[in-house]
Amino acid sequence: MKRLLLSFFALTAALMLWAGEDDFGVWGEFTMEKEFNYNWSAGIESHFRTEMNSSCLDRWGVGLNAKYKVNKYLKFGVGVELLNDY
Repeated sequence: MKRLLLSFFALTAALMLWAGEDDFGVWGEFTMEKEFNYNWSAGIESHFRTEMNSSCLDRWGVGLNAKYKVNKYLKFGVGVELLNDY
């Protein structure tokens, strides 16, 4: 299993290097989730992306979600996200 994961990450890294964009950017994400009881949970998430060698904010977003676990195999969720894309 470890060998398979290592092969996957090596292939992913090689493909990312081969893509060869000249622009450097940073992607960041922050997520918090709170379980109220066994069935209910809620969360908030935020993310951002930069471009032009990390000198300009390209995109950011904030989202809220709620999840309900019916049983250990089935979970329902609903969420909303505010996305600002320049």
